[in-house]
Amino acid sequence: MGLSLSSSTEIASLLQQRLFGPQLSSRRLPGCSSARHGPQRLCLDFPARTLFSPLEAKGPLHPLPHRLCRQHGIPHCLGSIPSLLSPTPSAPHPIAIFSDQLNHASIIDGIHLAERQSQAKLFVYRHSDMLHLHSLLSSCSITMKVVITDSLFSMDGDFAPLTQLVELRKKHGFLLAIDDAHATLVCGENGGGAGEYFGCEKDIDICIGTLSKAVGCHGGFIATSKRWKSLIQSRGRSFIFSTTIPVPVVAASLAAISVGRRERWRRRAIWRRVQDVYSLSGLPISSPIISIIVGTEEAALSASRHLLKSGFHVTAIRPPTVAPNSCLLRITLSAAHTVDDIKELVATLSPWITTVNSNLLEFSKL
Repeated sequence: MGLSLSSSTEIASLLQQRLFGPQLSSRRLPGCSSARHGPQRLCLDFPARTLFSPLEAKGPLHPLPHRLCRQHGIPHCLGSIPSLLSPTPSAPHPIAIFSDQLNHASIIDGIHLAERQSQAKLFVYRHSDMLHLHSLLSSCSITMKVVITDSLFSMDGDFAPLTQLVELRKKHGFLLAIDDAHATLVCGENGGGAGEYFGCEKDIDICIGTLSKAVGCHGGFIATSKRWKSLIQSRGRSFIFSTTIPVPVVAASLAAISVGRRERWRRRAIWRRVQDVYSLSGLPISSPIISIIVGTEEAALSASRHLLKSGFHVTAIRPPTVAPNSCLLRITLSAAHTVDDIKELVATLSPWITTVNSNLLEFSKL
């Protein structure tokens, strides 16, 4: 899933200018062909702050006013939350973390890190079930509460009910953190993600995203308030003991974000393809991530091989990513796909689409 930014020649030009400046970008740097001298001298002389500052301060990804960029997103953020909510690092208070049942593995790993670092207690609520979450929040006696969820779920392709989460946040006063990895640059008029898409970005306390999906680079970021940023920088264990993003990757990220935000036709193209799939297949989809449950591992692998022979690389998702006998075909749409691509894909998928629609019809009769 992405904006097909690899097709943009402007990104290569912007990358050269940001790395070498307008004067050097048009000619070869002396010594850069030498692994012994060139790269070392370039790293020593290059003013990295001229790239990191725009990436963190200009707010190219999310409207929250302050950002931190590092090689990892979710684990170092979740590992930081216990120390952030405690008065002193040496005397942490109990923290209740509420996690959606289908949250990404990286969120789960981050929560386990938080549990090891502090007196954190995990509560798992049924997928997108706000009544269940409300019940858990109401019965929890722990004062400090954090709710963490994917904004756009990577396997099922459905959105978290962010507007309802915001209402619960107002009622229960918890810290709301979202993983916006699959929505960044794809959702919202300006590519600001699910918060912008649903119009509730100001009610999200911490937004964690990635530079490795729609941006097409490497690393992650945290968008939050000045207070949370300062606390993460000074007391977040997994932030302090991690390294920074390589400078060329920062430059590439800035170039990709600049093009991705400005060329809105890329986002519109993705969502037109979503509408095309829905119109042609009848599948109840809501995002560029489309999942078709096929059952056993053998069935999923067989379907994936059939699709590959027809020219479509569709991954078979198997345990432990999904539950046994719930294997699925995961399709991700891109701005590079055409209407003809979608027509051919739907035709190739027709045996499995028919089964899914039949199951949905039977379920609706219950």
